[in-house]
Amino acid sequence: MTEQNQSEYRRVRWMIPTVNPRSASLRYRCLYPMAELTRMGRSVDFWRDGELIDAQLTLVFEGWSLFPSVNPVLVATALVEFAEKAAALGATIIVDNCDNQFASDTASAQWTQGLELLQRLAAVSDVFVSCSTELQAVLRQNLRATVRHTVIDDPVEQDTRLDVDSLWKRIFSPQRLVAWAVTWRHGLKLLCDHVNGRMPLVWYGSHGNSFAAGGMLDLLAIKPSLEAANAAKPISLTVISNNKRKFDQNFADFKFPVYYVEWNRVTFHALLRQHSIVVIPSSDNPFTRCKSSNRLTLALHHGLAVIADPMPAYRAYQDVVDLGNWQANLAALMQSRKAQRHQIAAARQVLDERNGIAVISKRWEALFFP
Repeated sequence: MTEQNQSEYRRVRWMIPTVNPRSASLRYRCLYPMAELTRMGRSVDFWRDGELIDAQLTLVFEGWSLFPSVNPVLVATALVEFAEKAAALGATIIVDNCDNQFASDTASAQWTQGLELLQRLAAVSDVFVSCSTELQAVLRQNLRATVRHTVIDDPVEQDTRLDVDSLWKRIFSPQRLVAWAVTWRHGLKLLCDHVNGRMPLVWYGSHGNSFAAGGMLDLLAIKPSLEAANAAKPISLTVISNNKRKFDQNFADFKFPVYYVEWNRVTFHALLRQHSIVVIPSSDNPFTRCKSSNRLTLALHHGLAVIADPMPAYRAYQDVVDLGNWQANLAALMQSRKAQRHQIAAARQVLDERNGIAVISKRWEALFFP
C-alpha cells in the first residue's frame, strides 16, 4: 500500500468520555476541526466501543480528561489503559492539551494522580499537541517521555450552532427563549446608555478556577484605568461569565455602570456584538501564560476592538492590537469609532492567515493524515 493510500484509509477517533458542547476546549479543539475534516472527506469521529484497533487508527486524547476537574480517577485511569492497549496494537496516539496543569496551585492527591496519568499517557504517545508555544515549552520540560511536540492554536469561533442542536431545540427551548430575552433586554439597556453618551465595554470568560489565579477578578487590576477612562468619556462594562455571586461581591463600588449577564453558548455572540470594546486583562502566571489566543481572536472576528494584556499567544497580533498600557490605549480607542474600525480592519488579514477555521483544520489534517 502506498503512502497516499495509507493516508486515505487512516481513521481518526477522539476519546471523549462525555461530549459537552458547553466546554470551550471541546468546541475549539474537537467539534470544529472534526466538522471541517468531515467536510474534507476525512474519516474522523468519536471512538465507539467495538471498532477495529490497528495501524490505520489514530486516537486523540484530551489532556484535561485525566484530571479530577473533568473525570473521576477510574475513568481517567481507564483512558490511559486503553491508550496503552491501542498503542501495543499499532495505533497512533495523539494527546491534545490546552492548559498547563503543571502550574496548578492544587496539591491534592487526586491532582497529583492526574499528572502521573499524563506522564503515563505520554510514555505511549506519538505526538503532544499544545495550544501555544509557551505550553509546548512547559510540556517539553515536564514530560519525562520522549514524544514529538507540535503547536496548533484555536480556530476563530464563528457560529455556536452545533449539529446536535435540533430545530425544535433551537426555536422552542424554554431555556433558550429566556436567554434570548435576557440578551434583548440587555441590548435595550445599552441603547439607553448610548443615548446618554456611554460607550459599552465588555469582558467575558470563566469566573476562575480552583487550580490557578485568573478569571473575572483580573478586572480589578484595571479598575483605575477604567475609572480614568470613564472620567473622560462615560462608559459601561458588561461582565459575561458564570458566577453571579462572585460578581456581586466584587463589582458593587465601580464609578460607572457594571452589568452582569450569565454566559450562554447560544446567545453569547449576539450579546458580545452589542458592545464596542473588549477588555482582556490577565494575571501573569505560569497558567495564564500558556493560554491560546482564542479570546482575542474571537473578539476581533466579531467586530470588536480589543485592549489586552500582552500574553505570549497574543504576540502575533501585537502590530494590530493594543497590548498593555491600559490608560493610554483605552483613551486612544475611545476617541472615535474610526480608531476602533481601523484596528479591526488591520487585524482581519492576520486573523484569516493564522486562526481561520480552514487554516487550523489544515494543520490538524496534516498531523492526522501525513
